Amino acid sequence: MQNRDFRTLERQLLTEIATKDREIALLKAEREVLERVLYNARKREIGDLEVTRSNSIGRVMAEAAILKRLEGALRAGVDVRQLELTARTAVPSLAQSTFRSHLHRLKERGLIEAPKRGSWRLVEDKPIFSVGDLVRHGKLGVGTITGLHEPSTLSDRNSPSGKREVGWTYLVDWDGPEQQSGRYIGKFLELVHSAGESR
Repeated sequence: MQNRDFRTLERQLLTEIATKDREIALLKAEREVLERVLYNARKREIGDLEVTRSNSIGRVMAEAAILKRLEGALRAGVDVRQLELTARTAVPSLAQSTFRSHLHRLKERGLIEAPKRGSWRLVEDKPIFSVGDLVRHGKLGVGTITGLHEPSTLSDRNSPSGKREVGWTYLVDWDGPEQQSGRYIGKFLELVHSAGESR
């Protein structure tokens, strides 16, 4: 009798496991579709740039997300696992080896450094963008960096010095004829294409 009860229970549990496996497979397929839709939407957001390599759009999105995350970081830096999660919000299918190569590229460009093993930060007193870089502003569209200014400060009554550093400002020439060129704070800009790489 006990043996029959066990076999019945075993069949029920195996049936439930198979049902859950099918549900998981469906959820994974739905997630992949959503990731593709998100990737394509971000690709459209970057615009019709002449991208020659298939991974260039993903690289631009991942590196921009990493730099944006590091902008507000403390001197100790941001844990590499947090940066990887940030990059994966921009490119969900990002492989760990590709993420590491993005970090290496940013380090080679002199934009980031590792203050200690396992964490990264922006290199201090260096601009994020270079003259000739193509950047995007949420409201103003796409433009080209035409010049750099020293790190800027704003008045801040809550700061002991009375000032608060806001980062580098950049001279930007916007592509749209209705947009005025001017100085813009780097944290409001997103890299679209680096002048240091071929299109």
